[in-house]
Amino acid sequence: MAECLTFLFYIVYFFFEKIKNVATTPIYATTHFWIVIAFFIYSSGNFFLFLYRNNSIHDESYTIQYTLIYSTFAIVKNILICIGLSIKNKTNEGGQISYPFSNQWEIPDFINPK
Repeated sequence: MAECLTFLFYIVYFFFEKIKNVATTPIYATTHFWIVIAFFIYSSGNFFLFLYRNNSIHDESYTIQYTLIYSTFAIVKNILICIGLSIKNKTNEGGQISYPFSNQWEIPDFINPK
């Protein structure tokens, strides 16, 4: 429960930092946006579920509802993460498409001169 609340705080802070910076591309066209939104929906949906769980732990109908709600938020989170990871970044000067997180594995210029 405390993890969800802390996670929500960091997500709100992330969006606050994104608002301060002016970007040429819309925020929904970035990989980070979809991944952060996925965890925001998952954490906020399950926060209240975890909060109420202590009072209704022995109720059979609540257990079924708990499983249904938790599974729904998990599926929505996974779908949004898949959307985020499938977004392509804009093309660079060479006409090549740069994919998210691809700049970590680029070949140095002295090995592969242009």
